[in-house]
Amino acid sequence: ATYDVPSSSPVIALGFSNGAGLACLLGCHNSPNLWVAHVGVHVDWSADYPSSCAVADSPLPEWNAIGTEDFFISPGIGEAGVLDQFTNLTETFGCPDEDWVTADGYDVGWNYTCYEYPSCSKLGELCIYQDMTHVIHPNMASLTWEFLTSGAPPTAAPTSAPTMCDDDEAWRYKGKSSKDCDWVSKKPHKYCKKTDTDGMEALAACSTSCDTCGCTDEETWYRAGKPSKGCDYVAKKPSKYCDYEGED
Repeated sequence: ATYDVPSSSPVIALGFSNGAGLACLLGCHNSPNLWVAHVGVHVDWSADYPSSCAVADSPLPEWNAIGTEDFFISPGIGEAGVLDQFTNLTETFGCPDEDWVTADGYDVGWNYTCYEYPSCSKLGELCIYQDMTHVIHPNMASLTWEFLTSGAPPTAAPTSAPTMCDDDEAWRYKGKSSKDCDWVSKKPHKYCKKTDTDGMEALAACSTSCDTCGCTDEETWYRAGKPSKGCDYVAKKPSKYCDYEGED
């Protein structure tokens, strides 16, 4: 199959077991001090391990995961040992002393907790799945993508609060200069479902034209049974996903 992927789109590699080592190479990461079975990275096109990656690791974060019953750590260092490794890496990377932040989730039979140090973006994120062995969890690809493409690193504060009633001046249906948010406003019932070349729907990009002004996201909402699919997920295809029911 042939896909039209914009050159600006991120290229992510997610590897499991031996593939986790390959992902480290593709991302120019050299992290033997964190025993995990799943690694997700931004592909570094200049990576030439070990000649370049051995000199300096990529400054970009990586996503990591392990199951508490994975033979990589059980019955050896266990969950506590991996968390100690993760914490010790903050000193290796020269990050300030701070408490980690956590996010709990449940999907397809397993509880998991993801850990992150807000001021240590290079370290990335570690997710630990309770009672999971050496297997792949179905939600790992989406968690990896969401974390690595979330935009600014966790240390960066937003420059200004987003304005809910502004049309995106750069949005164009299929890249056509004449089909912007003003064009959408002429037939919003029809055009608000249209997408640009990056897959962004007019419903999300053209707030004024599609009459979505004043709408705010509820931070605690997520799709029923899918804790990883919150309002950010809905924003990718609002015309389709806005009909999904929440956990409540």
